[in-house]
Amino acid sequence: MRKLLRRSLIALAGLLVLAVLAVAVGWIVAEVHMDRRYTDVPLTAPPRLAGNVTTGKHWATILGCADCHDQDLGGAVLEDSWALGRLAAPNLTWKRKLYSDPELVRMIRYGIKRDGHGAWVMPSNAFYHLDDQTVADVIAYVSSVPEVDRDLPPTFAGPLARLGVLTGKFDLVTNSIDRRAPRLGSSPRTTRLQQGRYIATVACGECHGTNQEGYPDDGVPNLVVAKAYTLPEFTELMHHGWARDHRDVGLMSRIARARFSAFDDQEIGALKAWLDARPAVATASHPH
Repeated sequence: MRKLLRRSLIALAGLLVLAVLAVAVGWIVAEVHMDRRYTDVPLTAPPRLAGNVTTGKHWATILGCADCHDQDLGGAVLEDSWALGRLAAPNLTWKRKLYSDPELVRMIRYGIKRDGHGAWVMPSNAFYHLDDQTVADVIAYVSSVPEVDRDLPPTFAGPLARLGVLTGKFDLVTNSIDRRAPRLGSSPRTTRLQQGRYIATVACGECHGTNQEGYPDDGVPNLVVAKAYTLPEFTELMHHGWARDHRDVGLMSRIARARFSAFDDQEIGALKAWLDARPAVATASHPH
């Protein structure tokens, strides 16, 4: 009996050692993945365009800069738990002093920090497609905001976040960017549909994907649902966050009120026209 108990304890101890080793290896593998430096994305000189602060604020609102970095761009803690870890959007009024313009452009379009590390949730999969003027305008706006004296705790990944990395459920956004793809902002936007496609890509791409097909398995709809709305109903959704039956639709309602309420009527009309036309022309390189 004693021998059986002893063998059982030894076996249990061995399993515990193996479990600890597995956790340690998984932790290290996830850390190596997240600590990658993206030396394959060189800095390039920013376009020589004068940025407009007012237009930059307009687009910074739509693109959600204040959603993550707070209304004063002084940064905010977005998540803080033992399981997921801590996600802190940095104080942009401090960070802007550390970045050159080329580094800012790379950060916006590729989600790569000045030291070469990838940003965790910077939606650069959508921002990659921004045109040069919008990038210049956003940088001008960020540069104009008064400095905020706010120190934030460091970001770190908890066990669930690391498990997400290991299983492929979570990855740095920069890894999803096809850097060979034509930048939509570099294409002509002389028609309403071209303008609408651009807006849908850069403003809706963060949640619904740059092709607006959504992620149905995760509860994020294909934006074909916009076809069910009349233009006045769609405007109500964008400006006030109310669905067709005057329902609050959770995250979309909050984002609409905080960000999309900045859209003017022309932008909303162009976006609606593109979403209505998508099934027929979404794959066209130059929609008409």
